[in-house]
Amino acid sequence: MGQKRDLRIDLLRIFACFMVVFLHVSGQNWSRVNVHSMEWLAFNVYDSAVRSCVPLFFMISGKLFLSRNQLMPLKQLFQKNIGKLLIIYFVWSFLYAVDRIGISHLTIETLFEETLASEFHLWYLPALIGVYLMLPVLWCIVHYEQGKYLKYTCIAVWVLGILRATFLALPFLPDIIRELLSTFSFDLGIYCGYFLMGYYIDNIKEKWQHIKTIYFIGVLIFVTAVGIILTQIYSLYNGEQVSFLYENQTFFPAVEAILILMIFLKIPIHQSMYRLQTKIVQVSHYTLFVYLFHPFVIEHLDNLLHINSLSFNAWFSVPILSIGITLFSMFMAHIFSKIHLIKHWI
Repeated sequence: MGQKRDLRIDLLRIFACFMVVFLHVSGQNWSRVNVHSMEWLAFNVYDSAVRSCVPLFFMISGKLFLSRNQLMPLKQLFQKNIGKLLIIYFVWSFLYAVDRIGISHLTIETLFEETLASEFHLWYLPALIGVYLMLPVLWCIVHYEQGKYLKYTCIAVWVLGILRATFLALPFLPDIIRELLSTFSFDLGIYCGYFLMGYYIDNIKEKWQHIKTIYFIGVLIFVTAVGIILTQIYSLYNGEQVSFLYENQTFFPAVEAILILMIFLKIPIHQSMYRLQTKIVQVSHYTLFVYLFHPFVIEHLDNLLHINSLSFNAWFSVPILSIGITLFSMFMAHIFSKIHLIKHWI
């Protein structure tokens, strides 16, 4: 009998997908409201709380790809993974370009330019393709001499990548320090680092699995709260929205992603849970479509129905709209999954 599917990863993928929707709803009017307003406080709290969604997706992929005993053949990697993502990227860039321009104003030139400009959220696909291109190297790091250099590589990514990027993002960093950090430029590929960390955290879980989940949750709340407070204080001091602590490559999202991954890996999966496996896996498969489709829903809810994160109290509008948009996108994914020519691409 084959090894049972790890439903914790499917549950984490679904959760991270909802975080992406939540992020974009909370960020919809983030830059349009006064930093002294209650609305911006709500947007800052919500935005800060879900910023780890992108690192999480890279960690999930790292755990799944690097746990394999054999390296995926390059032909399969390029055809099944990289090739598929390239097609998805250009098809959805084209669809969003048509939507932005409008059928009546379409020209070859504008369509070409808008397709290349792409939609804001699609940046993730080229970034993931870049990591996939490095997959043979990352797999070798993980499996060479039983992963002897994996810990070293993860530490190097933190010191020369995440911490360096965090310091460089600080707007009040002294010029001499900024110049020093810029001089020693180690572009290690932080997303490749997240890929490795996803595998590494899972690989050493016997070292942290005995720690109670409540402690991880407590540290997660503390780290998130510190990020929220620092962003709020500096934005009020600066008189405008400041986002340097939100960056995917910086300290707070990185730590939050690690903690969320550890929390989900500690979820006990009982035999009864596998009765729901088909449904969980199905919803997990829908997350790609939800990621691709949800900005269309957010934009048209605003443009056509004038419903957005400022339509009513922001503390309620963001979670309510996020849940509704996620469910509607899941429903559309289910509908399209019934179409033979499309179902393999969502």
